[in-house]
Amino acid sequence: MREGQVFILTLGVIVALSALLAGAWVVQTQAQRTAMEALDRVRLEQDFESVRELALFALLTEPIYEGELHYGGRLNPDILEGGLMEAGETVDLRGAPYLVELNGRELVIRLVALNGLLPLDISRPELIRLALVQMGLEPPEADRLTARLMDYTDPDDLKSLNGAEARDYPEDVAPPPNRPLRSPAEACAVLGWEALELCADPRVMDLVFLADIGAPSAPALTPDHVLGALLASDEAETASERLASNSATTFADLGLDGWDLAADPELLGYADAGPGFVLIAHEPDARIVSAQRVDLSLGAIDRPVRRGFHHVIGGEWVESAFRIENPDEIDAFPVPVPEAGDE
Repeated sequence: MREGQVFILTLGVIVALSALLAGAWVVQTQAQRTAMEALDRVRLEQDFESVRELALFALLTEPIYEGELHYGGRLNPDILEGGLMEAGETVDLRGAPYLVELNGRELVIRLVALNGLLPLDISRPELIRLALVQMGLEPPEADRLTARLMDYTDPDDLKSLNGAEARDYPEDVAPPPNRPLRSPAEACAVLGWEALELCADPRVMDLVFLADIGAPSAPALTPDHVLGALLASDEAETASERLASNSATTFADLGLDGWDLAADPELLGYADAGPGFVLIAHEPDARIVSAQRVDLSLGAIDRPVRRGFHHVIGGEWVESAFRIENPDEIDAFPVPVPEAGDE
């Protein structure tokens, strides 16, 4: 082999080795990046859990009165002087954002009373139809989807007018289980419901509706993200302002005509929250939010908290409903300060 050919062959080997090493470096760099992203996601979810536990501690230890958590508040033994409650620091229970700084992050925590969510109650189909219309559906389509939900949950296989039973579902879609909904998210499995905006991620339904049969709703506790799902943006903003100023006591006051059928008359104007809540945690950009349902059973010493669903949710609806443009402008969530001698 001539000297020039040896040089060319050697050069080719060097080029090949360089390409191989470059490819290996790219693969290693990508693997490291993926590992770091996964680790950061784990740490973020751990921080979400920490702020939820902070909120849960407050729910378990602080008094709740007239729809608010009164951090550091206490019952006033002399109600003729200063009312029933010495307020302490009030915390909103209809989803207002509060800031928590943890592990170098700015996190947002929201407490949502379940009795501020809307009922997805099969015993009151008129409210389900109303919700679908207010979410933008034409009345005939709302009638059709309501009938299909009734067939999905009733115990028989008799098809109602505009409804759908197992034989109407495609082969690759699970047929109706013929039992009540276990959670609002399950409604997205009903034929036709999957097209709803809130069913882009079915878990979003759990942030708007409540499937517990017969559970009343309190107009004064309706969260902003529920108003945003049912009202145009300007109407939702007006409704939220009326709630904040305590000038709305009915759903009609919020621009939601017909929903007062869902309200317990005893809760109008006096909306005490509990025992169920959704704890929502997210970063200010709300790229993802972590939501967990908790039910307090304070009389049960062995198990004062029962935990329900736990979702990590993303998507356009989540971002638009929960994003915080200026986190420095929202209140800090109260954090317990150890007394002298507790450390």
